[in-house]
Formats: sequence, C-alpha cells, structure tokens
Amino acid sequence: MSELPELSYTWVDSSEQLAQICVRWMHCDVLAIDTEFMRQSTFYPIVGLIQVADGEGLYLIDPCACEDLSSFGEVLQAQSVLKLIHSASEDLEVFQHSMGCLPSPLLDTQIAASIAGLVHNPGFSKIVEMLLGFDLPKGETRSDWLRRPLTERQCQYAAADVHFLLAIYPLLREKLEAQGRWQWALADSAAMSERLSTRIDPHKYYLRLGASARMTSRELVVLQEVCAWREMWARESDKPRNWLLKDAAISQLASRRPKNQTELAAIEAIEESTLRRQGTKLLDLVAQAIARPEDTWPEVAPPPLDKSAKNTMQKLRDCLNKQAELLVVGPELLAKKKDLVDLLNSHLADNIQLPQGLQGWREAVIGQQLIDCLAAQSEAKQ
Repeated sequence: MSELPELSYTWVDSSEQLAQICVRWMHCDVLAIDTEFMRQSTFYPIVGLIQVADGEGLYLIDPCACEDLSSFGEVLQAQSVLKLIHSASEDLEVFQHSMGCLPSPLLDTQIAASIAGLVHNPGFSKIVEMLLGFDLPKGETRSDWLRRPLTERQCQYAAADVHFLLAIYPLLREKLEAQGRWQWALADSAAMSERLSTRIDPHKYYLRLGASARMTSRELVVLQEVCAWREMWARESDKPRNWLLKDAAISQLASRRPKNQTELAAIEAIEESTLRRQGTKLLDLVAQAIARPEDTWPEVAPPPLDKSAKNTMQKLRDCLNKQAELLVVGPELLAKKKDLVDLLNSHLADNIQLPQGLQGWREAVIGQQLIDCLAAQSEAKQ
C-alpha cells in the first residue's frame, strides 16, 4: 500500500466564498468532482462534503456551512465544463436531491475505463493503480461525514479522491481517443444520468424485486400495489424502504394474500411493530389489489425458451462474445441479458427491433451483427 501525499486544499465554508470560486470554475475545461454523504437512516442521501479539483487547487466544500449552493449548481450545468465523477450514480442522486440538478456534460470514469477495455466496472483504486501505478489506500470508508470538525485524515482522503481523479483523466481520454471510443464514453455517461433524472414510477418498483419473475398475475398485482405504497411512504417519510417493510415481507404478502389479521400475523417477515401500526393498511392493500379488474393486472414473466429458441439465444451470445473479444471489453458492456432477450422475442414475433440498450453507438458495433445472426438462423431453418 502506498502512502498518500500530503495535499494542500482549500476549505470552503461560506456561500460567498463558494460563489467567488465558481466564477473561475465556469471557465475551466474539466473539473473532477466527488461527494461524501450519509444515508444509513434516511431514504435520501445527506451530503456531508463536496470535493473539487480544477488543476490549480483542491477544494473541500462544506455543504453544512454553505447555505446557498446555487452557484455550484450553475457550474454543474455549465455545458462548457466537463465534469469527471467516478461511479457517478450515487453522487448524481446527491446533487439531484440537494441542488435539484445533475452535472452535464459528464464523464463517469468507471464507464470510461470499461469502454477503454481496462477492466469491467473497475473500482477507482483499480484504475489509479492501472494508469498511475499508485496503490491507493481504501480511505475513510466508514467515516461520519456530517461530523464537524472533520479530522485532517478525513480531509486528506477526501482531497486525494479528486486529486487522483483529475490525474487519470488525460491518460484515460488518450486511450479512448486512440480507440475511437471517446464519444462512446460520453454517450453512456449521459445516458446513465438521463436514466437517473427520471424518478422511477412507484407502480413499476415491483419489477426490481427478484421474486416478481416467478409470480402469477394474481400475485404480481398484490406485489405491485404494496411496493408502490411502500415506495411513496419511504419518499414522504425519508426512511429506508426496508425499515418500513422488508422485501421478503412484500413477497410473502403477494404469495399468501392474507384476508385477516390472523393470516397476516402468520407472515414471519413482517415485524410485530409493523403489524401493530400498518396491519389494517396492509390487508386493505391486498384486498384493493385483488379487486382491480384483471385486465389491469401486471403481465407474468414470459415462459422459458423452448429448445429452438435456446439454440438461437446461444448463437446471439456467441456473436456477442466474439465481438467483445475483438474489442477487448466485457460482453456485458456491449449488451445486457435483457437486451438479448428483448431482441430474440421481437425476432420470434416476426418484428425484429433493436432494444433501446442496443441503439446509439452499439447499433453499429454489435446491434446489426446480432440482427444478421438472427437472419442467418432463419435462413438455415428454411
């Protein structure tokens, strides 16, 4: 493990000070940005620190002291300033909740490193090691970032994150441009941000529970109803979902569909405190879901593929793996399992369409090849 260099940084703890610095940042080409936050007992992240490197200095912004962050929000949205963030999804959630905006344009260095063929979904320390040869210590992973004052150790590790983030940027960009993939990285970073900008519909949250793939339509309608209720409750109360009702409890509610308090109490995954406070509501939700017209119930997962379709799916995987090997990237970067399934289903329905996940730069790189693979399979059967 390498020792961190002693870094000099500027502590920013007033809105006026931040606004003055942001005037200069509006003229920067690139900023490296990171956040530290807490969310153990809340639905939304509570930002404790914002770190910025601009090539001239390192800055630690104290959002607990800066009442007005709007000047930094303007920087985040300045189209002339590229924002570097590693594995950006949680940081974007922080900015969206605390400032009501998302950084754009954005380069997620985890996405960029995957596209460059370094390794699939690498951690930040792995990229630093591969590009700079520096073994980055793990840092203050369990720190309380809302505590004041922060320790000097916390500040040094926080500053180091953006120091090294900015340092890897020119090397990573050079690799991507040499491969002709720089625009791929920007496009995928923007797409990830766009997905996060639209809050998931509470009535679609049930699809995130793995149990939904094995349920009947009657079970799914209960799963959907209870999941939507919990999602709205979590957002309104700012409490973690599983603090309110565990996923296992929702799945068991859907499979058993209790009609009374006795049947409800038999579900072990529901805690006694939840039974006391929300028992009647849960029974009402189950009854309300089942009472919905059947044509509004969610569709069940498609049946398993038959032998012929399985063979075709394997041909698609072979095509994907071959192209990924040629590009020296992970196959999951080019196409997700759902993309292949959706493409195959459109083929089986005699209406081939590229799923959204295979559009953009992926259409030329792998999408058309997969379509050609399906066409070859059809010709072979004739």
